[in-house]
Amino acid sequence: MSRGAARGDRSLEIGWEPAQWVGFDPQGPRFPSSSPFLEWPCETAEADLMVCGHTGLHWHRALPSGRHVVNVGAIGRPANDRRPVVRYAEITLGGAASVEFRLVDYDCEALAREMEAEQLPPEFVETIRTGWWTTCLENLPAKERMGGQL
Repeated sequence: MSRGAARGDRSLEIGWEPAQWVGFDPQGPRFPSSSPFLEWPCETAEADLMVCGHTGLHWHRALPSGRHVVNVGAIGRPANDRRPVVRYAEITLGGAASVEFRLVDYDCEALAREMEAEQLPPEFVETIRTGWWTTCLENLPAKERMGGQL
């Protein structure tokens, strides 16, 4: 059931709970932690669950309203934690929502070689191999920036 999705985003109902899939991270990786900011897109979409993606940072915020916002991260952008892995979010609804981020090992070296063959910038390839961000560090929240290598 469509619930006022904007910019081609996808809406659905899971049981009685309206959810919204958004193909971007709210305000880029510099996501604000304030509940009022995160409540706004949920209210606008009339969604109890907002699922975001695009950056390597994965997070879950349970909001005071009972709504939830989950950023699932992104394939090809590790979480700047020295682990070249992919993550996905397992979201359980019903009563209280719960979110578990699961790690998936993959052949990051094969991906790095493919990226080199496509002549992608070396700093992007290094991120895949090492799990450390080599670009866009200014976009990381302070906590994640301080935990990185650079």
